[in-house]
Amino acid sequence: MITGTDMWSGGPGKAAISRIVQRGNFYWATNVYKYYNRHTGQLGNSCMVQYVNGKFVVSMKPLMDLETGREYGGSIRHGVSPGVGRYDPIIGKRRHTGYFPGVSQNAHWNPWIREFRMAFKQIVREEVLLATRLHLKQMLGRVK
Repeated sequence: MITGTDMWSGGPGKAAISRIVQRGNFYWATNVYKYYNRHTGQLGNSCMVQYVNGKFVVSMKPLMDLETGREYGGSIRHGVSPGVGRYDPIIGKRRHTGYFPGVSQNAHWNPWIREFRMAFKQIVREEVLLATRLHLKQMLGRVK
């Protein structure tokens, strides 16, 4: 008898899980900067795809500002409100003068995560289909 758990505990299933994790992380790293223009490398390397209890879980590693020691991943995911003090990219800090327009969640995070989810679902579909074919081929080869 062929069961779904057999596939995931065997070679094709384990290989598919590994490829889904690798491809998901790679897609994030190579495409996130279409939506964010600060290339420190932290955001590109922040994706953590894991397979936990039969499900893929996608999360982000903490993003630390090296100057302040603050975690800024929440600002990326939720946006930043406008306020006093324009950002000066030369010194990498806000000034006490001017106006900071804020960073909209709808302009950056929402379009990015929508693209990533669609791409990740496609990656999972492709790898599950391949693993299923390989598993069935193996199982049918054993039946005589």
